[in-house]
Amino acid sequence: MSVNKCCLAIINVVVTLVLVCIFCVLSFVGCSHTNTLSCSDCRPQQIAILEAQHCIRDSEVWIGSRVYGFSGEMTNQMVVALETILASDDAKNILISLVDSAQPTGQLYALCGLYHINDSGFSGIAERFRGNTNLVDTISADTLDKERICDIVFSPYGDRKGETNVVLQTGQTVSDWLNEHDKSIQPFMDISGGAIPMMLLYGLGGSR
Repeated sequence: MSVNKCCLAIINVVVTLVLVCIFCVLSFVGCSHTNTLSCSDCRPQQIAILEAQHCIRDSEVWIGSRVYGFSGEMTNQMVVALETILASDDAKNILISLVDSAQPTGQLYALCGLYHINDSGFSGIAERFRGNTNLVDTISADTLDKERICDIVFSPYGDRKGETNVVLQTGQTVSDWLNEHDKSIQPFMDISGGAIPMMLLYGLGGSR
């Protein structure tokens, strides 16, 4: 066998192995079936999860909640992306990876997703953002602005007179919290207290 034929054979083997590896990765993402390599029903779900990760990873504008008067297409895309990932068996690992690798705005959406997993590790991951003064573009009620990442995760306003931060208990909705507190007190919402993650996916009445 000539040298050229040997090289061609090696290249063919390498390409085949690479394609097999890619297929295996796509087959196992989000699939709980026993025989994932032959599971054609799982492939659309795998593609949807990959698209959801891409949507969150590259997001550039922070919206935070549909309840503030803005329910445009961009918000809906983030909601669908988070719901798709949360439905995956590997949701926690996917979201942690996005917290580590996404654009700053995407990291915030991924952190909201981690809140809904109801895992004890959420608080520790949220602490990474304390003191992060980088600015992200925000939109609320069609108003464009910029806000510090640390202020979105940990509201700095609740310690002022007549103001408080919303901190939800397990099973509590934002509506429940508002009904249980003095209406004269101005509530502020952030990610760490759970209000923004809850309102992002469920509005005032949903609970994890």
